[in-house]
Amino acid sequence: MKKSMNLSYLFMSLRSIFCHLLFMFLISACFLPENKVGWAGLPTGSPSPTNKNDEATTVAVDGVGTIIGNDRARARDEALRDAYRMALEKAGINISAYTEMVDLVVIKDVVNANVEGYVKSWQIDDEGVRDDGLYYVTITAKVVKAAIKKDDKEALKLIINIMGNPRFIVLVDEANIGEEPPFSMLEATLTEALTGYGYHSIDPKQKKLIEETEDARRAKRGDTTAALKLAMRMQADVIIAGKVYTEKLPKHEYFEGTNWVSSKAYSTVRAIIAETGEILDVKSPLKPGAGLTYRDAGTKAIKQCGQDMADDLIWNIPLHIGASEEKTIQLLVSNLAYSDYSKLTGELRNMRKVTYVFPRGWEKDEPAVYDIKTTGNAEGIAARLEALGLETIRFSINKIEVRKVEKGWWSW
Repeated sequence: MKKSMNLSYLFMSLRSIFCHLLFMFLISACFLPENKVGWAGLPTGSPSPTNKNDEATTVAVDGVGTIIGNDRARARDEALRDAYRMALEKAGINISAYTEMVDLVVIKDVVNANVEGYVKSWQIDDEGVRDDGLYYVTITAKVVKAAIKKDDKEALKLIINIMGNPRFIVLVDEANIGEEPPFSMLEATLTEALTGYGYHSIDPKQKKLIEETEDARRAKRGDTTAALKLAMRMQADVIIAGKVYTEKLPKHEYFEGTNWVSSKAYSTVRAIIAETGEILDVKSPLKPGAGLTYRDAGTKAIKQCGQDMADDLIWNIPLHIGASEEKTIQLLVSNLAYSDYSKLTGELRNMRKVTYVFPRGWEKDEPAVYDIKTTGNAEGIAARLEALGLETIRFSINKIEVRKVEKGWWSW
């Protein structure tokens, strides 16, 4: 009898020790940085092994860009993308004939692992304006002859940088156990992750101008047209909009004997590319979280949702920003004489990234109409039209309106 009591006491003591150890483990887990988790705050599995340095080929190349309307920043971005392509070619990376003509498609292929090579890092040795008016950069690059790896953060940051650090805005309706929090954890998590890779967030002061508008409310509910209007207004390349909420979960067996509880986050978020209106396939994960209160657990679950979404978006956005396939933009030109109608057709055909021009029609006192097929975007075409002496009235994703100004501006 005494032996049985001793064993019973021993088992009770072991159970008590186990519960205390589990509780300490749960608390410590909440403070472990950057773990991939199942329950938010509870690490699962092993961290990814550190990636060994790949052997890299060092090359020195030049890249050039065209200065349009004194816009050196745009020309510099163009020159850096050109240098990236030249570095791959010089290192012996095979690039298709079509890809060679469109620098951003090279980048798209690199990120998508369609090209067996990428620039791991580079150093800009020299840059400036050449005698022929082109902007140039001279770089020394380290090129790896293998498909890009998702754990090579610096290589991806380089790609995002030469794409011009795309601007994004996040609009989220967030409810945590039935209450709206003072700030959105999902928005904060997405913003921190994306900016960490070089994406630029819209200034918070600018964002406040549109947060309470009807378009913002509609965008959060999934209205693509409203989201695109906001993206154009804020000059964002990507708009991320949707909602997230949390619910209490029943007491889990892991937490028996502790004060810990759990909640689950449910998210529905879409990312839309402003340039094309394309809706990205963003993960909308359901994630549990653990904490001392249901709201604390909900906050952790929402953060975990945001981390999963960010991992997806960081790699997805470069595949779609500025690297879209050929698109059609309608051009309307006011005050254009018939004698200039065909001249402008020729000028349009000579523009970089314009693949085809179809003159739709001319009528006196009405805007001349052209359809332009291009691998670029409306903003780039509008800048080139201004360099010709045409004044931009307005432009959107697929439409540009300009007018011919007085004789002094007409340079043809």
